Amino acid sequence: MTVIPLVMGTLLFTAAGAAVAAPTTSPDAPDAEADLASPAAPGKDPLRERTGISAGIPIWGAWCGPGHGGGEPEDTFDTLCMRHDRCYIERGYFDCWCDARFRDEIRRFGPRMETDERVVAAATTVWFTVTPCVPR
Repeated sequence: MTVIPLVMGTLLFTAAGAAVAAPTTSPDAPDAEADLASPAAPGKDPLRERTGISAGIPIWGAWCGPGHGGGEPEDTFDTLCMRHDRCYIERGYFDCWCDARFRDEIRRFGPRMETDERVVAAATTVWFTVTPCVPR
């Protein structure tokens, strides 16, 4: 995986997190702490490993990115992607609340992530900040 220099990744993560409002907590929303209780394994980019290329949306682990949606999450960020995918299943694709919760959880759990994982999470935060969502 090509790694953006740490300074750039840190700036991107900080800027992305600072500009986004936290979602309103739903009383029936599952707690991310429970999903993140197991130890994390290093993340991988299967598409890049197979082909040498990656899609416009960051692809990471078993759950992050188009066409990824199954198996055991590989690390903290992959677990958050799983929760985001499941939110879309419950509330509909591109749901604003799901995207806001995803961004909030990336900020909240960013300190648990490895550097490469955090850089991809930051890029994903930017993606879900600038991409239109569907208010429900």
